[in-house]
Amino acid sequence: MEAPVFHILLVADRQSTVQILLDKCLELGHRPVFISDQMSEINEALMYEPVDIVLLHQDSLVADSKAELIRFTHELPLVWVLSPSAILATLPKLIQSSPQGFVDPNIGLPALQGTLCTAIEYGALKIPDNDSVVSDESDLEDKLKSKHSFFNDCMFLPVDDQLIKLNYSDIFYVKSDNVYVEIYTRTQTYLLRSSLTNFLAKMPNSIFFRTHKSYGVNLQHVDAVNHIDLVIRDTKIPISKSFKQFLLDATK
Repeated sequence: MEAPVFHILLVADRQSTVQILLDKCLELGHRPVFISDQMSEINEALMYEPVDIVLLHQDSLVADSKAELIRFTHELPLVWVLSPSAILATLPKLIQSSPQGFVDPNIGLPALQGTLCTAIEYGALKIPDNDSVVSDESDLEDKLKSKHSFFNDCMFLPVDDQLIKLNYSDIFYVKSDNVYVEIYTRTQTYLLRSSLTNFLAKMPNSIFFRTHKSYGVNLQHVDAVNHIDLVIRDTKIPISKSFKQFLLDATK
C-alpha cells in the first residue's frame, strides 16, 4: 500500500531550526509547502496553500498566537516541534493549544511518519483530556459547542505579528480590492489577503450579504436603501439585482 503524502507547513524563526525535520519529511515523500515565522505569511499560506498539517517550533515568536491561528481559526492539525532545551515544565502550556502531538527534530523516520498519520487522523478539534468525562454523544456535542462558542461571533485578523480580535457585529461592510478585502469598522479599516467570496463564506450568513460583485455588508448596519445603492453611515454601496430581489422577498 502506498504511503500517504501530506502537505506540511513548517513554522520556525529560521529554516536551519527545522532543517533536519524538513529533510526527513522530504525523505518520507511529503511536501513541505512553506516555511515562515511571520503571522501574515502563515495566514496567507493557510488560506491559499493545500496544507494538511502544521509543524510549529516552540521557540517561534508569539508561538501561542500562531497555535491559536492554526488550531482555532483554520482548524488544522498541529504538532509542536520541541527545542533541544525543552523542559517538562513547558509542556502544560503547549498542551493548551490542543495539539495532535510533539516531535523532536532528531526523531526517527518511522516515528515521524506515525506521528504525522496520527495527527492527521485525529486532527479535528478535540476536548482536552482534563475535561470532565463525557457520558454520551449529546454531552460531547454540547462540550464542543461550548468550546467553539467564543469563535462563533468573532474572527482573528493577523496584524503585524499578532492576532487582533474583531467581532462580526463591529464590521460595517467589506470591499474587494483585487486579492485583498478591505474590512470597514467604526474606528478602523483592516486589509486582509482573501477573495471576497472566501471571506463572506466564513461570515454568518444570517447578517452578511453580498450586495455587489465587489461589496459585502452587515445587514445590521444598513441605514437606508434605494433602487441603486444602500447607505451605511453616509457611505453609498452599490447593490445588484439579486440583493434587490432579496429585499423584495424579505418584505413579502
